[in-house]
Amino acid sequence: VRKFSGINEDTSLPLNGDSCFWFAWFEGISGGGAAYSVSSSTENFQKVLEEYGNKGYSLVSSAFSHGQWMGWWEILTSKSKWIMRSSTDAFIEELENQKRNGYVPTSLAYGDGMWLAWLWQDSNANAGKLVATSTLHGLVTEMNSAISSGRKLQSSAYGGDGVWIASFSPKSNNADSSWIITPSFGELSSHSNQMIGEGRFASAITYGKSVWLGWYDANPNTPSAYALNSTDAGFVDLLNANLKGPNMMVTSMAYGCEGH
Repeated sequence: VRKFSGINEDTSLPLNGDSCFWFAWFEGISGGGAAYSVSSSTENFQKVLEEYGNKGYSLVSSAFSHGQWMGWWEILTSKSKWIMRSSTDAFIEELENQKRNGYVPTSLAYGDGMWLAWLWQDSNANAGKLVATSTLHGLVTEMNSAISSGRKLQSSAYGGDGVWIASFSPKSNNADSSWIITPSFGELSSHSNQMIGEGRFASAITYGKSVWLGWYDANPNTPSAYALNSTDAGFVDLLNANLKGPNMMVTSMAYGCEGH
């Protein structure tokens, strides 16, 4: 399933309403332990990245809005590291360097003028592909190419000077992937419900250029769910409730709007 919601980059997008949301995808898997973090500044978040990394946690997903960095963490066995850069070109160059050294970005985000990548050591790093494009057409072309070549979207982010950065990695099975790009949050929700019904989960949800991007892969024997909240405090309550209750992995999170 590949869906591009009739968007023409040269015209105004058909947006409705004027609402902004935090969006999180929950997958019924977990590492050796989980945690979430809320950082009120980039400096504070950098300290959290260092502290949690030293404790054996990996950053699975993160997003920035209203001056705050949100993050979901899991204890995983793979070696990991993180990088932050303000320059888009320097960030891409460092990602390419890390790829050659056997590390792939499993979480990408942009906020407060900074690009963030959390990277895992992966023996198949060189079989993946890193993409940077300033157009939706370029992004769609790369996603279709990934499906044709047996890759999945591992992580993505939008920021800097209007650039999409996406990291594709080899799939572990032959199941077809699905993606959607839409300016409508209602359409994203409807498509997500369909994906849950088909036994898929979202490995990447990204908001940028007034559109939502969702990428879904098959995991038929594992429960999935998504949740949204319009306030920072409400979203933190969702993360906290998940941690204390079902403790599902937050595979992706994003903040975005309709009508903006």
